Amino acid sequence: MVLCVLLNGPAVQAETIKPYSLYAQPILYKGLSFKLLTGRHYALYCRCSQDEARTLLRQLDAFYEREYAQFFVNPVADKTRIVLFQDELEYRRSVNAPDGQWAHYDPALKISLSYYQKNPGALFHESVHRWLDANYHSGAALWFNEGFASYFESPMLKADGSWQYQKVNFRIQSLAQQDWRPLTDLMRRIDLRYPTDKAQARALFAYLADRGLLRDYVRQYLETCFGDPDGIAALELVLHAPLGQIDLDLQEWVHKHGAPATGETSKSIDQRGSVALRELFQF
Repeated sequence: MVLCVLLNGPAVQAETIKPYSLYAQPILYKGLSFKLLTGRHYALYCRCSQDEARTLLRQLDAFYEREYAQFFVNPVADKTRIVLFQDELEYRRSVNAPDGQWAHYDPALKISLSYYQKNPGALFHESVHRWLDANYHSGAALWFNEGFASYFESPMLKADGSWQYQKVNFRIQSLAQQDWRPLTDLMRRIDLRYPTDKAQARALFAYLADRGLLRDYVRQYLETCFGDPDGIAALELVLHAPLGQIDLDLQEWVHKHGAPATGETSKSIDQRGSVALRELFQF
């Protein structure tokens, strides 16, 4: 049985498996053997060890149960499906992934693809893409989709076993003053063509979280996104300030929290190439 059959076929086979139990027979794809592990909210097609897969599945289920209901009303109908290759090299070779990409979500196939990593941040990020797709399809703006997902990509494990999301990560550190684009330009764009667009989008969500307003803004935007697609009205409502003032406050916050000094060159980050997943999975 090839992987593409299970990924695109009926989900009933996965649903009949008890939580955390391995599939009796491995799933084969182009000579690679995957095993299916299911939890309460996720189904992992994995090539890592059983212990690694179980640990990751517990982390993902806990992430869903901690975060999802804060932002969304209706639960995701199906388990979130993730294909995990054995390592980074195998992932890149199998999906033609460019440098700087550790995981990606394909909305046509409704799956995320990556490889096993001890830190689950990349899969937290892709999970949020799946949640938005399940609830709003293409209703949310791209800058919102990427910025919101990126907020969860740099988690730190706390002593009590929960995750704390770093306000400042590699994206925000990539920002320099000369790269800053007015928020009105970022929020009204239909793509993210500039290298620092994702970094700036994540900075906005980290800034909102730092002020305790992340949940309020996400919910306000998702309630009104079809009438306010760029999210500007929702942002001004939640922050009680005009966009120009918000832009200045955000720039000050970014440079206070570790962005490079003016004059340093920022590097392009996470530039994703096109991956022919339809051809890869014969879909």
